[in-house]
Amino acid sequence: QVSSKSEDNSTVGKFGTGFIQTYLLSETVNLSSILSDSYTDDNGNTVRLPMKRFSIKLDRSGKSESEITSEIDSAMSQLAKVDENEDLLQIDEDAYNTCFSYELTTADSRETARTGIEDLINSVIYVMLFSNGIGEITTEILSGEKSSRVRYERAMNNIPGRFTIKITDNGIERKSTLRYVQDGALT
Repeated sequence: QVSSKSEDNSTVGKFGTGFIQTYLLSETVNLSSILSDSYTDDNGNTVRLPMKRFSIKLDRSGKSESEITSEIDSAMSQLAKVDENEDLLQIDEDAYNTCFSYELTTADSRETARTGIEDLINSVIYVMLFSNGIGEITTEILSGEKSSRVRYERAMNNIPGRFTIKITDNGIERKSTLRYVQDGALT
């Protein structure tokens, strides 16, 4: 498989397998984000189009070809209406500008989510160490009246051989440091 992202250093993923795996949580994903687009005019100038917020429902619950096609058409129709949305003049960098929402309606999906979050907690420092494009990871779990929010972010650290992240767990801050040797092997 050849990735279209191979030359694009602004993206983290490569083959799209990360997102597709999230359908293990729910066959329906609600995506809200901001569309930022541009084009090159006849004079070779880049023209930036107004940014727009959008929300679409991505439904993979169809079992037959016609059901799947219908859901794809529905998502494309939702996306095509983005031009009707109000122009966005500026982006709040501290807001959740892209959000994937999953309804965990079965015991299996809730267990899969719990296991996935445990795996993230156990590997987040390594993910951030080896993926320079990721500056922050935030998990927010809403369950009835209870909520939990944990934010992992790169901490400035000028000490060779050390990588530090700041962890904010429901308002309580702590730091975690990983020591490694110069060739990148972990110690």
